[in-house]
Amino acid sequence: MTAMKYIPMINSDLMAVVDDDDYEMIIVYRWRAMKPKHSHTPYAVRSTRPQVYMHRLIMSAPPGSKVDHRDMNGLNNLRSNLRFATQSQQMANSRSRPGTSVYKGVSWDKSSGYWRAALVINGRQIMKLAHMELEAAKKYNALAIEHFGEFARLNEIP
Repeated sequence: MTAMKYIPMINSDLMAVVDDDDYEMIIVYRWRAMKPKHSHTPYAVRSTRPQVYMHRLIMSAPPGSKVDHRDMNGLNNLRSNLRFATQSQQMANSRSRPGTSVYKGVSWDKSSGYWRAALVINGRQIMKLAHMELEAAKKYNALAIEHFGEFARLNEIP
């Protein structure tokens, strides 16, 4: 198991976690927890200008690139939890949005009278219909695995 260290956030009781190998680079800055709009998790942000996210600094992320947290915890900045991703891959690794279903990627289609499992790939929606909500959740999971692979955030099926 990787040795890790905790980094305190100056504006809260929260702590970020980093690998031992990254600690010396990270600890020279003061960090604050920031929860961006439309996010479920806070991220560690350098308190100086320009604003820099801890995970981007660790990954030496070039401008315009995306860094994804595998576990969706913005304060878990262990290298094993970070990976480069496209916008589509980041969306695949996100929580479900509030809607007509408790399952991610599933909604009630009034016009057809069926449950719809859908995801978007490169701006194109891929959709499957099902009679039952649970069946649609299973269809979403199959589509997500097929199209998103390791980035797929699957529905928990009872």
